Amino acid sequence: MKQVANFMFEEWCTLQGVEIPSSPSYPKETTEVDIIAQMNIKERNRYLQLEAVAATIEKYIHPGGQFSLAREELQNRIMKPYSTEGNGKDTLIYTHIPSVDPQKVEDVFS
Repeated sequence: MKQVANFMFEEWCTLQGVEIPSSPSYPKETTEVDIIAQMNIKERNRYLQLEAVAATIEKYIHPGGQFSLAREELQNRIMKPYSTEGNGKDTLIYTHIPSVDPQKVEDVFS
């Protein structure tokens, strides 16, 4: 029992006449570069065009982007519809009304 306990798995398989299972082979991992390399010129151009459009949209909707800032301003104006400017008799009171449906903005943003 002590001798068998010290055997390596391969040694035990050899003594018992058991075939050692081999690990499965996996195909080479396909990368984005491989896929793009297989495209013809028209497909590659379309892919790069769509990638550029997505990057431009991303700049607008992520925090700090123009759409994101406009959305924040819309939410602030809804929460505080009145603002003042000036002092005393020269005080002006502004009323802010959304020019676009806030729900549409949220639907586009999400």
